[in-house]
Amino acid sequence: MTPVPRAKWLPAVAVLGVAITWGVSFAVVKATVGEVSPSRLVGWRFALATLTLLTLRPRVLGDLDRQIVSRGIVLGALLGIGFVLCTIGMQTTSVLISAFVTGTTVVFAPLIAWILLRRRLTTRAAAAVFLASMGLAMITMRSFAVGPGTLLILAAAVLWALHLVALERWSRAGHLYGLTVIQLATSATVALGCQVLLDDWQGFTPPMSVPAAAGIIFLGAGGTFIALSWAQTRLDTTTTAVILTLEPLVGAGLGAASATRGPPPPP
Repeated sequence: MTPVPRAKWLPAVAVLGVAITWGVSFAVVKATVGEVSPSRLVGWRFALATLTLLTLRPRVLGDLDRQIVSRGIVLGALLGIGFVLCTIGMQTTSVLISAFVTGTTVVFAPLIAWILLRRRLTTRAAAAVFLASMGLAMITMRSFAVGPGTLLILAAAVLWALHLVALERWSRAGHLYGLTVIQLATSATVALGCQVLLDDWQGFTPPMSVPAAAGIIFLGAGGTFIALSWAQTRLDTTTTAVILTLEPLVGAGLGAASATRGPPPPP
């Protein structure tokens, strides 16, 4: 068996870490969105991530040019709108179903790459997509009903697939840190702007519980987006999408574990 080159397995491990972190976020979002409106949750999540990255490298803004900014805005809009739609959908959709529908990104990503980049889907890639999709369905699906929340999460999966394809194309030009900062800042702006459109404005600093604040802090880890951008300079979209299938599996596992435990016993 030919060993996997280091140039491939290191970014694969990075995407694996991103998938696990985002999988845990399913349960965190589900627990937090009951108190914090979806657009506010997403907005503060990305605002915190942007602030974190700028604090670590404040001079990155001086390295930006018009191309980086414009590409970052497009990527951030896809990311932010996708997260808002997914978070709204999760209000009326179980974690298990949310995880499965989010996992359809693995199907949409190679199709979009084929349409936009004219990239032929190889037999190996097609088999990986098929096996990942079937495995995801078998593990996460018990019953499936298509409701408004499910359709919103499906729309988010399409936007995230577009994001992966564009990220692969544009992250290879370099300036990953600056591109990530613009992405996250745009996502925060888009999400907070959705508060006005969706009429769920709660103010900039309304009070929230300690668990809700802790959840937003956890979700605001901006390092995952840098890791994903770096990995996309070395992996193709289909490979990244297949690895990210672990994200909904982790989320589904946590959701199933939570459902099994049930409510705490009375005191």
